[in-house]
Amino acid sequence: MRVLLVPVGAVALSLLAICPALSQPARITRAFIGTDGLAHVERNGGDRAIAKEPGQAAVDSLKVASDGRTVGWLVKQDNCCTSYPIPTRLVVIARSRKFVFSQPQMIYDWYFLGDGEQVALSIGPTHGEAIPHFLLYDTHSGRKLEDWSVASDTHSPPPSWTSGLRQ
Repeated sequence: MRVLLVPVGAVALSLLAICPALSQPARITRAFIGTDGLAHVERNGGDRAIAKEPGQAAVDSLKVASDGRTVGWLVKQDNCCTSYPIPTRLVVIARSRKFVFSQPQMIYDWYFLGDGEQVALSIGPTHGEAIPHFLLYDTHSGRKLEDWSVASDTHSPPPSWTSGLRQ
């Protein structure tokens, strides 16, 4: 009788290749902003408070994507020109990876597209006339996919992925 010894790591990698669902994080059972002002994500009954981002004053607009595994929220920070904090960063946790999408202006609105594979944002000045400016990112790589502004493209209608965003 011959016995074949296979390293445990190789077996685990083989199983992940055969069944990618094993490599995905557990579904989010609940996500909320706690009394501590932090974003909290529960998976399998375990609550995990996500550490503050540098300069974070508050968390807002927490959302879970339809895949049940991707979550995001806005990070508000103090601003020199207002008496209140404004959202300038979007944090997304997708496939156990954290991405922070920092913007030079205030984030007005955001949402997930598809099953959380992409995220769309509308940004603009805190005060004054807002010129529609929209950004689309890939949540698996963090890469910017598209950037559209009426200021740079006055002859074309906005892309379809911008339709649900407040400006």
